[in-house]
Amino acid sequence: LNNMLRKQRVSVADPVLSEDPEGNRRRLKEQMSIYSMQFKAAQNAFGKQRVALSGKVGGMKDDVVICLQLGCYYSKEKHLYA
Repeated sequence: LNNMLRKQRVSVADPVLSEDPEGNRRRLKEQMSIYSMQFKAAQNAFGKQRVALSGKVGGMKDDVVICLQLGCYYSKEKHLYA
C-alpha cells in the first residue's frame, strides 16, 4: 500500500456510500497523502533503528488509511473467505 500511495495509484470508486461522501473522500485523500514510513533512530549505540508505517505526523490521524490497509490485506487472502 505504501508504494502505491507514493505513486498515487490508489483511487476511490464512485459512489461513496456515506452520510458525507465528499467529506469522507477528502479525509481519505488527506490521510493517504500523509501515510508513509516513519523512521526512529536507535536510543543508544546498541539499539536498532525502528521503521513503521504511520500517518500520525503533526497531529494528523490515520484511522481511515489503516482500515483501507487492513481491507487490502485481508481481501487478498482466499482462505479468509471460507
